[in-house]
Amino acid sequence: MIKYESSSSLQRLGQLLRQWRLEGRDGEIQEVTAARLGVGLTTYRKMEQGDGGVAIRHWIVALEAMGRLEALFAAAEREQELVRLLDTPSSTQEARRHRGRRRKP
Repeated sequence: MIKYESSSSLQRLGQLLRQWRLEGRDGEIQEVTAARLGVGLTTYRKMEQGDGGVAIRHWIVALEAMGRLEALFAAAEREQELVRLLDTPSSTQEARRHRGRRRKP
């Protein structure tokens, strides 16, 4: 099993979660937000710190509560579409490849 250490992405998510709690929830204390999300206080604190050991289900609940889950899915779908477009040769690229080929006599 690969242990995923805290990364800048998880730290950013933790910062968003903390910001949501402090600004969007009128400075709600961690205990109240943890209870609202259905996680223990220790788990919630780890989430705000961007700890990689927190189960993905907790992040999904938090993102949904923050109103960001659908935006995350939409961004992932846009990225997949972009990758697909970049991986698919355009008709111009195909034409260039075919032009360079010589036919055998």
